[in-house]
Amino acid sequence: KKYTISDNILVADYKFSEILIISELFFGLEININPETDISSSRYLMIDKKKISFKSDICEKNIGEIEIHCDDLNFSLGLSSQIPFELWSYPIKAVSQSESGFELTYQGTTLLFKWNFDDVRNGVELTLRYNSM
Repeated sequence: KKYTISDNILVADYKFSEILIISELFFGLEININPETDISSSRYLMIDKKKISFKSDICEKNIGEIEIHCDDLNFSLGLSSQIPFELWSYPIKAVSQSESGFELTYQGTTLLFKWNFDDVRNGVELTLRYNSM
């Protein structure tokens, strides 16, 4: 992998060599974030112009770009790829025990970008773009 930074953009470029051919192989990138959604409801994902909570379970296919919005901090992050991906997103929760019993506490969100390997055999670029609002 190779990273380049220019202005407000970070590009991660993944290239593959000598991969064993398997009938069904996938390539995925996982990003874990903690947007502190309990503090502010103005932090959310935007997918195809749909506002989605970080605490939602998501499985969306044929995505080219998502945005992470932090309206209270006046910025967003755009993540895009020239090759469409499947996005899996789900909350990370911790289990704790209190006087009232077991509790699930939101700790963050996992974003998993998934490609069929045949689609990215020659490499794939994931671009992270900072946008001030």
